[in-house]
Amino acid sequence: MMKAFGIAVGGAMIIAWLGGSATTAEPLGNATRGVGQFRFLQGSKWYVPSETLPAMELQLRNGRVRALVDQTVWDITNYRDGYFWGRTAAVFKYAATGQPVGGPACSTMVGSVTPDGRIYITFVSQGQKTTLGATRGIGTLTGNDQQGWTFQMQMSTGVNTVIAHWSYMDQCKAGDACEAQLPGSDLSLADFLAQCD
Repeated sequence: MMKAFGIAVGGAMIIAWLGGSATTAEPLGNATRGVGQFRFLQGSKWYVPSETLPAMELQLRNGRVRALVDQTVWDITNYRDGYFWGRTAAVFKYAATGQPVGGPACSTMVGSVTPDGRIYITFVSQGQKTTLGATRGIGTLTGNDQQGWTFQMQMSTGVNTVIAHWSYMDQCKAGDACEAQLPGSDLSLADFLAQCD
């Protein structure tokens, strides 16, 4: 028994000396406690602030690139154990003319957040029954309860045309200016989401 204990302690000391860890994964209980800090996501709404509205469109048939404006709103309805889901509404416009690029893009979203704030989200167009053509986004959730939280996200979507966009997503709370009018839009937050009802 002492010999086995000595080998285990010695092995752990060598691993620590080499800069490693004696365990390869965080115990599940600790991980779920780590993501507990993100419970505030339930019932929250997020939007694109003015400074990160610009996006880019690449038309694959001719290689033409055009600047877009992308306002997207996330309505996160539920959160549990590092997973969140809800719905989104997005409107793309050509930056040069302000003309819409088609109608509103309405999606269902499901995402995950790790204890250190890494984000992965899948957006599936409303009415779709498969993930063919789904949009996927990656990013990081940073901040704190006192100063507020921000998603920093990247995504790309499209089949014949590819739209790429990186953005901050800020939370829109009751009484904020975004509630009355969203940047890049003449609609209130409620009316913007209502385009996808």
